[in-house]
Amino acid sequence: MSRTVIVAAVASLVLAGCTGSTEPSQPPTSEDALTTTSPVTEEAAVTSEAAPTTEEPEGTEAAAFPQTETGAEGFVAYYVETLNDVHVGNQDVETLRALSEETCQTCQAFADVAEASPFGGPYMQFISGSPVLVGDEAVVETVLEQESDGSTVDSVFTLTWGDDEWRVSKIQAAGR
Repeated sequence: MSRTVIVAAVASLVLAGCTGSTEPSQPPTSEDALTTTSPVTEEAAVTSEAAPTTEEPEGTEAAAFPQTETGAEGFVAYYVETLNDVHVGNQDVETLRALSEETCQTCQAFADVAEASPFGGPYMQFISGSPVLVGDEAVVETVLEQESDGSTVDSVFTLTWGDDEWRVSKIQAAGR
């Protein structure tokens, strides 16, 4: 989940408590704080089971990105997000490895470092991408921001389309 979404959600919760009055409201009495004004109905009863879902949320798996320029750009953002998740401990390194070709040396190095010495926090953020699609390959010129110092890095991700999904086949610094 992006920081923007989290900030927006927190802001809406804070604003939901606003009444428009500049005067502070009186705190509830101890009895009011412990009682409710409406009874809990059977429909509103809390259960311990989550409702079953029939769809996987879009953008959560590599196959969710179509063979389009927009899909290629989205896949690069997903790759960077997955790399961060491995460093944080929210994702298995094999998931990251599955997003790239075995021949991608930079990808393998990213995965090896994340596996051996995870940072405990995000590594970099995807800022923007400019994709060009040619047949079964996409080249995405990318701007990434390093979490350690906020500097930006211009990179080029080369993607290969196969088995109905993108895979990173090469990552290099722009201009190389």
